[in-house]
Amino acid sequence: MNQPVLKLRNLHRRREALVGPALLLICVTAVPAIAQDSLESCRRISDIMARVACYDALPTTSASAPQPVTRPEVARGEAVVESAVARDFSGWGPNERIALENGQVWQIVDGSTYATSPGKRKAAIRRGVLGADFLDVDGVALSPRVRRVK
Repeated sequence: MNQPVLKLRNLHRRREALVGPALLLICVTAVPAIAQDSLESCRRISDIMARVACYDALPTTSASAPQPVTRPEVARGEAVVESAVARDFSGWGPNERIALENGQVWQIVDGSTYATSPGKRKAAIRRGVLGADFLDVDGVALSPRVRRVK
């Protein structure tokens, strides 16, 4: 048997090996919430065919089933936190901690420095690429990378 045909057959086998788990993942994530007691009663059935029939008979929607709690996804560039910096804010230096009016404290982690006239200003923490957070302060052109410390 020549080499290219053998490689194609092996590739076909690998693809088949991935199809089953992929379909299972799609099915599990697409199943709507079902009352826990109905699921438990189906799980207790030892005969496989009867168990499958029990699962098939479950309703596709349930008004009484609790909905999963999800964390809202924050798109890149979207504000994560909106607040203000203190009246005495006059900029930052490397590793400096900046307190926001909402009680959160953020530390400069990119080593940047910026000086400006003191004053209270609106501030926002913005989500960047790969989950990095950046501090945006009104009237300040630079947005340093920060991490939350409190």
